[in-house]
Amino acid sequence: MHNRPTSPHLSIYKWQITSVFSILHRLSGIGLFVVFLLFAILFSIGVEKTTKNHDGVLEILQNFQNLTQSCVYFKYFIFSLIFITLLGFFYHALNGIRFLFWSFAMGFNLKTVEKTAYLVLILAFLLSGYCSFKIIALL
Repeated sequence: MHNRPTSPHLSIYKWQITSVFSILHRLSGIGLFVVFLLFAILFSIGVEKTTKNHDGVLEILQNFQNLTQSCVYFKYFIFSLIFITLLGFFYHALNGIRFLFWSFAMGFNLKTVEKTAYLVLILAFLLSGYCSFKIIALL
């Protein structure tokens, strides 16, 4: 019983770009759900706290703006959070479009699969960077 060989399953598995991008697509979807759920909860709490006093919303926004202007590291932290969230969003959206084309039996050629995978990754980084810089410029 003790000398039985064990299956090598994962130790010999060769990762493919399609499986990696599929796993990342699912993880980005879960991550976006968590981020937007937390944002919705924080927004609800903020609205509840400020419904009696409308000046409270302006005060919160003004304090946030003062904090981003006074502390450079906080601005980098906020930029990182925005960039990572947007990266997940754009990756998930672009890869979803890629999967949608697959639903119509388009782009199954191995070269096309690899090219579109790298295109999704490059576009996600470029769009995330561009939008992050635009958002930070507003703060």
